[in-house]
Amino acid sequence: MQQPPQPLLPRQLAVHRVGNAVSNCLGRCATTLCPPPHRKDGSRHGCFGEGVPETLRTEEECRMLIDSMCLGEGESLSDVAAVQLAFASCCKVAKPRYGGCRSVCLVLHRQEGCLYAEVGLPVAVAGLASGCCAAGSAFMKVLSRHRSGGLKTDKCDPLSMTPLELLVLVSDTTCCLTPGHYSREFIAMHADMATPVLCAWRGGASGRELRMQKHTLQTLLPHPNVYRQIPEDSLTSFAGTLREKCAPVPEYAKDAFQAAFNAAVQAARAGCKATVSYASALDLQGFGIRSCAGDRHFSLDGVIRLLACFEEDSDDLMRHGLLLVCDQWGVLHAPCATSRCQLFVRGLVHIKVLLHDAESGAVVESSSGALAGEAGGEVKSERALLPPTSG
Repeated sequence: MQQPPQPLLPRQLAVHRVGNAVSNCLGRCATTLCPPPHRKDGSRHGCFGEGVPETLRTEEECRMLIDSMCLGEGESLSDVAAVQLAFASCCKVAKPRYGGCRSVCLVLHRQEGCLYAEVGLPVAVAGLASGCCAAGSAFMKVLSRHRSGGLKTDKCDPLSMTPLELLVLVSDTTCCLTPGHYSREFIAMHADMATPVLCAWRGGASGRELRMQKHTLQTLLPHPNVYRQIPEDSLTSFAGTLREKCAPVPEYAKDAFQAAFNAAVQAARAGCKATVSYASALDLQGFGIRSCAGDRHFSLDGVIRLLACFEEDSDDLMRHGLLLVCDQWGVLHAPCATSRCQLFVRGLVHIKVLLHDAESGAVVESSSGALAGEAGGEVKSERALLPPTSG
């Protein structure tokens, strides 16, 4: 004998009503797609599970951009195939709101044997010189995928132990566009410096010919910060060990070194919460030595604050000079990404820079121009099929 249906409990009844409400909302036509009086009941108008084959939106507004792809467990993509995949996304992107070219970055990496492609777009900010470039945007997605236990924990797997396969940056310009200085330093904090970076752009009369230039993260960011992948709890001991290996600076740089070192020690004693305190010293021929401690908000190593003491077109900066960036332990570093970018933009590529090698502690002589990481490489041309520009 069939039992009569049991009445629903108050909680079950509430869940049932919420479920019906959600189902009714999903079953209705999307008003932004078919606003009254064009909306009709029935199929072909956005009912849940049936898709929306006809809308009042234009094709330009209805483009779909996939920002994450699983490419399976097969072999890695060739350079040309990876670039074509990136250009397929780039042609669907609207032109930047604040001017400039369209660009898309593709980061290929493996997780549990599967090849993934994360797609990143630049983020422009009105009123600022630059926001986040496409490379930084794409790499942020890779970081979220490599967190142990998902986003519920603060423990992260170092990506240097899981190398990225390829970073592809494409643009609709007629010249090579490389990742921004800020993104280079951000990626170097987590990835291996041997990570290949492939930059591609359009060439030829019709814009359908492919131009490619391959770099590594090391060539784009020479001499990255030696503390970038050192845990905070072991940073002090690591810096002390490195300081013992560091060679003394040459005689001509001792005064500038002492000025930068004293400023860094004074900043560390000032009680700021930063684990590492940096200071810089600029010694211009016939002008004297100026030193400045860094801060977390404007200039991490103090270089930009030093440059602010001079006029934009000052002849004093055209003199032969020496730039040192030192921490409170006496270790010399290359300028940070913000400072490198500022030096390069202002055309100050002739200033000599001394730093300590991360492995041997030897004094390395470089220049502000070489540290900008803008050295060109071989440009390859391919007659590959590229989607036409649009938008």
